[in-house]
Amino acid sequence: MSTCPGINFMRLFAASQRPKRKDSVMEKLRCLIHYFRRVTERCPVGVLTFERRFIHRSTMPRWDMLDNIIGRTKLHVNSAGTIEDDGIGLLQVDFAHKLVGGGVLEYGCVQEEIRFVICPELIVSRMFVEALGDQEAVIVTGPERFSKYNGYGQEFKWDGNFVDETPHDEYGRRRTSVCMIDAIHFKKSKDQFYPSAMLRELNKAYVGFSSSMKGNLSPVATGNWGCGVYRGLSTLKSLLQLIACNAAERDMVYYTFGNRELRDDLYNMYLFISKNNITISELWRILCKFSSSNVPERNLYSFIQQAYFDSKKQPDSKKSVGEKIEQPSTSRESSSREIQPPQPSLTTNTSGSSKSGTDIRDFFGPGKEKQPSSNTAKSEDGPKNVEASRVTEETCDFEEDIIEGTPPTTVTDFKYKKKTKIKAKFTEEEIVQKLPKTDIALLMDDLEGVSKPSNEKSQPDSLLTQIDKMPRKTKVLKVEDQTLVASAFTIDEEMDVDFAEMSTSKEENKTPKRKISDYFNIKSKNN
Repeated sequence: MSTCPGINFMRLFAASQRPKRKDSVMEKLRCLIHYFRRVTERCPVGVLTFERRFIHRSTMPRWDMLDNIIGRTKLHVNSAGTIEDDGIGLLQVDFAHKLVGGGVLEYGCVQEEIRFVICPELIVSRMFVEALGDQEAVIVTGPERFSKYNGYGQEFKWDGNFVDETPHDEYGRRRTSVCMIDAIHFKKSKDQFYPSAMLRELNKAYVGFSSSMKGNLSPVATGNWGCGVYRGLSTLKSLLQLIACNAAERDMVYYTFGNRELRDDLYNMYLFISKNNITISELWRILCKFSSSNVPERNLYSFIQQAYFDSKKQPDSKKSVGEKIEQPSTSRESSSREIQPPQPSLTTNTSGSSKSGTDIRDFFGPGKEKQPSSNTAKSEDGPKNVEASRVTEETCDFEEDIIEGTPPTTVTDFKYKKKTKIKAKFTEEEIVQKLPKTDIALLMDDLEGVSKPSNEKSQPDSLLTQIDKMPRKTKVLKVEDQTLVASAFTIDEEMDVDFAEMSTSKEENKTPKRKISDYFNIKSKNN
């Protein structure tokens, strides 16, 4: 099913069904009849181009990361004049419907419909331009204007013939460009402040304002886009279009259509943005915060100014990195925990009153601009120091981390006692008597394998010592073709070890096992 708008004049002819719109519809018919009379008398000369522009969401600018200074975009605000009359040579914005032309062939008679009836060649776009998407816009270059008009809406009137003297370019097109961008029709006015809604409107405006050509682009002639029956707020839509113009590297000419209050508010807001070098990312973050606040919609500009000053009062993490933090003194003089005040960095006036912040009225007041001085230059009376008695521990945010100073301890505070000898409870003779009777020298001889003399009386061995003296396993030592067999006897036993040649067979000489009675027999012989 085609989504192209219709080109049938049937509803336009059925104007009698709505008596309130009858007069405006008749005036629209007069514009169309005048066009057909002109083109039949003299064939028009020239070319029109229709461009459907699309930018994918992935290639859209990241509005929360753009550091473009908005003040570099020039702005002209005018309460008088119209886009089609005073926007010659500019990119003229058409506040379009997603079906281009809107109600031009029906009962509608607002900005888009009026533009189509005074330039009837634009109606041709309804034959092949389908419904616009969120990232789409239509640029028409070369339309000619044929009629004058007065009024708006139900008061619209055809005001005679119009001779368009706009020059042609090298392609035969008149140097008139119309940008068709459609806004969201909000059911509730507060819905337009949601970040998703603002992002959609900002992307839509950027698609229409951007160009593949770089440098020396014509400014954008726009106005209250998406306001009126669409329930858009002109203060918000003007800022969104200003951001889009800055990103597209175009200047902006804004027509308020007779609203002087909006003209003054927008101009003052632009001065505030320019003087403070506010970037796109900063303004975008502030606008996103407005939806969660309880501030009325009419106070949007005041909210932006206050939110910007509040953001500058917050400490900057980049500046705090690397700064040396002065530790509190732990001397006796600092035991009172009183912090010395810093030297004042702002100068005071002659009346004694000093400024501690920036007032919004300083940017928009009639008098000379007053800005706080950040240097330490002295005034006529000199800067006044802050009284030290006022700066106490209550002014410190980290008082819990401060440890009270304690005086250092001196050497004289310690008392040394005279060194005295400890008297032993037992004498050396008593200690020797308490030692075991076993001779340590004999134990060492046993471990080293030294036999004791025969005339020396042996001490009775303990059970563990006797077990250690038990015969050990036979060790077989192979030396070339001979095998040496050695039987381990006790150290006290004197015996000869015979070496026997081993036969070529695998027979081995095994030592017979000893009995425990043999051990006691040997001991009795020695005694």
